[in-house]
Amino acid sequence: MLNRGRVLGLGIGVALALVAPASAAALSPLSAPSPPLSFLVSTTDQLGYPGQTEGTEVTPEGNLFTGWAELDFTVGSGHEFDPITHALALNRYPIVRLFRVDGSILYQLETFQTSVAGRPVTFARIQATNLGTHTAHARVRAAVIYDGGENGPRVNRCCLRINRFPRPRTPTRDGFYWQPGVGFNANSVYALQGTTLIRDGQALVLFPHGGPGVRFRQQLQTQLVPFDARSEWGRATYTLTLGPHRSRALSFTMPVETMAPTDPHFGAIASARYQQYRAIALRFWRGLLRGVMRVSLPESKVVDTFYASIAQDALARYILPSTGEWVQLVNQMRYHEFFLRDSTITNEMYLLVGLPQLVRQNLDFVFTWQRDDGLFIDRAEEYDGFGQALFTFGEYVRRTGDSGFATQALPAVRKAMAWFEGQRASDPLGLMPAVQQPPDNELATGRISGDNFWAATGVQGAVEVARAAGDQASAARWQADHDAFVNVVRERVFIAQRANHGYIPPTLDNGTSGQDWGNLWSSYPTPVIDPNSAVVLRTIAHVRRKFREGIATYADRTLLHDWLGFRLFEEQLLEGRQRDVVEGLYSELAHTTGTNAGFETSVLPFGDRVVDDTTIPHGAFAAEYATLLRNMLVREQGSTLYLMSAVSPAWLQPGKRIAVSAAPTTRGRVSFRLTSSAGGATLRWSGPWTRLVWPVPYLARNVSARGLNRRQGIIVLHGRSGSLHVSWRLVGQAPTFFDTFRHLMILYFNSQTGAAQAARARGALPLVGSLRGP
Repeated sequence: MLNRGRVLGLGIGVALALVAPASAAALSPLSAPSPPLSFLVSTTDQLGYPGQTEGTEVTPEGNLFTGWAELDFTVGSGHEFDPITHALALNRYPIVRLFRVDGSILYQLETFQTSVAGRPVTFARIQATNLGTHTAHARVRAAVIYDGGENGPRVNRCCLRINRFPRPRTPTRDGFYWQPGVGFNANSVYALQGTTLIRDGQALVLFPHGGPGVRFRQQLQTQLVPFDARSEWGRATYTLTLGPHRSRALSFTMPVETMAPTDPHFGAIASARYQQYRAIALRFWRGLLRGVMRVSLPESKVVDTFYASIAQDALARYILPSTGEWVQLVNQMRYHEFFLRDSTITNEMYLLVGLPQLVRQNLDFVFTWQRDDGLFIDRAEEYDGFGQALFTFGEYVRRTGDSGFATQALPAVRKAMAWFEGQRASDPLGLMPAVQQPPDNELATGRISGDNFWAATGVQGAVEVARAAGDQASAARWQADHDAFVNVVRERVFIAQRANHGYIPPTLDNGTSGQDWGNLWSSYPTPVIDPNSAVVLRTIAHVRRKFREGIATYADRTLLHDWLGFRLFEEQLLEGRQRDVVEGLYSELAHTTGTNAGFETSVLPFGDRVVDDTTIPHGAFAAEYATLLRNMLVREQGSTLYLMSAVSPAWLQPGKRIAVSAAPTTRGRVSFRLTSSAGGATLRWSGPWTRLVWPVPYLARNVSARGLNRRQGIIVLHGRSGSLHVSWRLVGQAPTFFDTFRHLMILYFNSQTGAAQAARARGALPLVGSLRGP
């Protein structure tokens, strides 16, 4: 388990202690905060706002990096903020916080991005607090540089702009990699207008002034030519006098896309106040998440990551200026591009948690990826996009009943199905096209298993669209296509597994070549292959043997992959393997950052825990995590609704409570509350008229309850609503997130082959997430 001219800058905000102390002698030093638990020791975060193309990266050391400039901070005697202190406001909203303690002064940075007068703006506030019992002086320095990154190695090859994305990048078509910004120009002309820094006539940052208790000095430049990307401009130095337990704050305003001070919108930005817009931003994010199913569990980390994940995916959506279509991304930085694959995973998550309106906004752009011949595809030879597009259409219709959309989508679906039928008729094996040049993921040639699993899933989605649109003839024809195709796929899986040690290989016709990827989509989101079949069980066992640190690996076991394993956990949920699912959830959580973010890969097992390619947070991880937790609590299987298919025994201890409300399902919304007591628990539920089932928790013994089916290990709930008491005895050690994280850190510190051992050989004490070695 594992900113010379009229003044345009902002005044500073001063925050004082609520109660003035009677005397210094009566005071005791305040305690510094503790960093959150973080798997990564150096991490990025993203700021953004739905609909905005541009985002802001919060670098590991707390700089704010846009495509136009970077705002660099140092505090105290020249320190950067501590990389392992990244956290979120209320642990779930995209307002990022970092801190650093220097002497008796606590420096805290808080930053967020929002919309001011229709423009993306990033706000930052540094608050200095005197933790000591005597007057002290705090120092804050801020300056603008073009780019604080540098070229360096990535894994075993070179080179990468460490923790910074290259810009500008212009896509060859809408949706491809687009990184707004400007290139570096050593001949740019800088100026100060009041305290606003101007470059080539464009405002970069509005710095705060000095004031009572704050000495302020600003320099336009700090070096002579030649200038480079790290040359400092507009350096502002603040010295703050702080009495014991006193705090003062400095607020900075940064238009994400630079703009001229003569712009009619600039006045609104210059007069914007940090606290006002923080409240606006927080109200927006709370409003968005208010539409999501409510989840309450005894472990806050589990729930906070659920909501933070949804917010991060919603943040990474922009509106195309040319068409007004919404584009779903997985990250505002390195992955500022669209993939059918990732958007499918994210759209499914939105549907499952209760945000179908975001899916409807996202769907229009999906249609633009259909070729003239009918095939949906976004990258050469990545044929899984065919099934993923159709699945998304069908799943949206199935879960919302939006027949108007079905009618709109039907012509495109007919065109896609005509391509599919033609492809099958021309292919010797009756399958999806063979890959000739290995694309991403499987890194293999041949008929990719996942392409075919997704095609079957997509054709069933086409059936759903036809039925909802009232075209029963097409629905019947495509259902026959689906059934025949599934039979062919199953036959090919049987043949392929016989030559592959009994498990499903990455390709259906090329032996054992390739990386595990699409072969893990066999039973989820639809059961093309029975999840309880021997071949699926062997495939899961095969891939689990490649796990390290409790999560999946990639590139022949050399790299951790932070979200590949979720597919196995979903399949094991269908199989009823509760313990494996719970331990899988905890292991994934143990690899998140202090901002509840996941990464993709680039980390070696027991390696240095540094990801240098700015894909944190990764939206696919976020979507997969939120989906898994939802399915663990509420899921559909045919016409049956399963409640609590897999819950941690730690959530069942006496006095603990599990509560879910307004969870959307295909049968209607369901709510329930389980309150545990000594020797049992009481469940209260309400939901639609359908079969409701609660699998017996995996550490429960001597179970007694009305509706208990001992042979199947389930409790059948009778009626749309009701109350049920169950008695049980819980056995064994209940796992928790914290215990899983602590165990992972112990393994890391004691690894004989990883980064900790290498640091020890150098005589260095390795940093292990938020925990340090003995």
